[in-house]
Amino acid sequence: MLCASSQPLPDAPLAGSILSSVVEENGGRVIPFNSSVGQSVLVPQGLVHYTLNDNCTPSKFISVFNNKDPGVLTAYQNLLRLSPDVLLATTGQTQAALNAAAPKAQAVFVLSPPCLARCGLAASTG
Repeated sequence: MLCASSQPLPDAPLAGSILSSVVEENGGRVIPFNSSVGQSVLVPQGLVHYTLNDNCTPSKFISVFNNKDPGVLTAYQNLLRLSPDVLLATTGQTQAALNAAAPKAQAVFVLSPPCLARCGLAASTG
């Protein structure tokens, strides 16, 4: 899929290239990767990460897990499920700001607006 982000999956491109980032534990680094065919990204279990086809050409990838049921957690969407008091204290935002920023769906694949604009695509054609 063009301009699409696969939020929770570690990937190896089969065609094209993909951009990935892994976020280490609190206080750690954000580590970006740009992978091409024949390369892969290893993501330690439990770390926040994403994969993005930031190109105007199709990409194919494969994801491999060390468990038949690895589970998936879309971090931002699930953060917003916390108690309002805890969420407001954690983020320092107002309830109105959190409501405005809330995603409309629990998507595993999301489209990148800057990539869509750069490639001349509408959000529905990614």
